[in-house]
Amino acid sequence: MVYSYGMSPTELLEQIVRALETHPEWRLPFLRALGLEGLLPLPEKLEIYRREDQERFDRLENALTQLAAGMEELRQVVQRLTIGQEELRAGQEALRAEMRQEIETLKVGQEQLRAGQEALRAEMRQEIETLKAGQEQLRAGQEELRAGQEALRAEMRQEIETLKAGQEQLRAEMHREIGRLDERYNQLREVVNGILKDLAVLKGSDRERYYRERAPAIFGLHLRKVRLLDMGDLLDEIATRIQLSPEEEKELLSADGIFYALKKTTREPIYVVLEVSWVVDSNDLERVLRRAQILQRAGYPAVPVLGGVEVVDEVKQAAQAGQVVLVSDGQMIGEALLA
Repeated sequence: MVYSYGMSPTELLEQIVRALETHPEWRLPFLRALGLEGLLPLPEKLEIYRREDQERFDRLENALTQLAAGMEELRQVVQRLTIGQEELRAGQEALRAEMRQEIETLKVGQEQLRAGQEALRAEMRQEIETLKAGQEQLRAGQEELRAGQEALRAEMRQEIETLKAGQEQLRAEMHREIGRLDERYNQLREVVNGILKDLAVLKGSDRERYYRERAPAIFGLHLRKVRLLDMGDLLDEIATRIQLSPEEEKELLSADGIFYALKKTTREPIYVVLEVSWVVDSNDLERVLRRAQILQRAGYPAVPVLGGVEVVDEVKQAAQAGQVVLVSDGQMIGEALLA
C-alpha cells in the first residue's frame, strides 16, 4: 500500500482504516504503535463473550434435541400416557421459559458487544484526533526549527566573515613583522659576517705569527738554518737577476713569509714560500704556486708550502700529488719537496 505525503489528514485516516479492515493482523501492532495498550485485552473479552454465547447455543441445541426425542416418545405412548400430557406441557413451558431466558442473555451479550465496539470506535477516533493535533504541533516545530537553522546560518556566516577579516589583518601584521625581522636578520647577518671576517683575519694572523716564530721547529726534520727573509732585501736581490712587474712584486710582498734554509741531507739552499690560512682552500693553493713560480723564474729553488687547521680535499690531493707541501695538525704531506 502506497501512502502519499501530499494527502490530507482525512484521506490518510481513511487509508489507515481500509488497511486495518483488509489486514486484521495489523490492528494489534497499530494499537501498540498508538499507545493504546489498554485496548489490547478487549479482543480477549470479546472472545470470552463469544465462547459463552456458543455454550448457550450448544445448550439450546441439546435441549432441542432432547425435546425432539421426548416428542417422538410422546407420539409412541400418546395413547397410553394421557395423564403425562400435562406434565409434558409443563416441561415445554419450562423449556420455553429457559430458552427465552437464554435468548435474552444472548441479546444482552450482543448489546454489550455492540457497546464495546462503539466505545472502541470512539476511543480510536479520539486517538486519531490526538494524532492529528500532534502532527500539527510537529509541523509547527519544524517551522521553528527551519527558522532557527536560518538564524544559525546567518550568525555563522557573520562569524566567518569576522574571522576572515581577522585573518587578513593577522596576515598583514605578520607580513609587516616578517619584513622587520628580515631587516633585522640582514643587519645581524652583516654584523656576523663582519665578525667572521675579523675572526678569520685574527685566526690567519695568529697562524702566520705561529709559523714565522716556529718555522725552525716546524721544518726542523727536513731543513736547517731556517730564517725569515727581509722582503726588501729579497726584491733588491731579485732585481739583479730579472725585472719583475709591479704585479709580481706585489704578489711576493703579499706572501705570508719567505724563508731561506739548507736541506738537512744535501745542505743545498732552498727557499720556502709560505701561505697560511685557518681554512686552506683552492685560492691559497693558487696564490702560493704563483709566488713560488716567480722565485723559480728568477732562479731560486723555491718550494710552495701551505699551513693551516682545516684543509679542503683539493689541497690535500695537490699535496699528495707532490705539487705543494701541506702542514696541518702537526702532520706534513708532500715533504719530499723539502728533501
